[in-house]
Amino acid sequence: MVKKNVFIREAAILDKAVEMVENDSTNFDAVMECFKKMCASYEDLLEQAKLVTQVSDRLQNKLNNQNEIISQKNSKLQETLDELTKAKASKSAATITLIFAVVLFFIEEFFLDTIIQNNSPNSFVSFGAKAFMVFIVLKPIESIVENFLLKQSMRKNKKEIKST
Repeated sequence: MVKKNVFIREAAILDKAVEMVENDSTNFDAVMECFKKMCASYEDLLEQAKLVTQVSDRLQNKLNNQNEIISQKNSKLQETLDELTKAKASKSAATITLIFAVVLFFIEEFFLDTIIQNNSPNSFVSFGAKAFMVFIVLKPIESIVENFLLKQSMRKNKKEIKST
């Protein structure tokens, strides 16, 4: 890419001024004329610098605002991802717990049912004892499985984030 000097006019004025300073035979009128051109050139450059600074400030503010919006959206996306991960872990935990409940039901029917039937005075007490045993065992198991799956998903998400 060819770089074009945008300050050709200003460089020429400066060169002329340096030449006059180095030349002892320059008269006062020529120096004043050169000084006026330098002042006008400096004024133009100052106005351009002000304009460029204003444009730059506006662009920087827009970038800052967009970065803030992106940051907020990233936070919201992360919250949504966490909620989805938790929902998925809860669903998986409920499925695993249901499977465990069926297994527990068969174990209870084949092994514990005769003990409960022989030691309880009526069927309501028998049913209550069975229900109590199932619920007292299932809820902690569901919580344990859900926490395990949630931690496992979070670790997997962190690894995926680090790899990108």
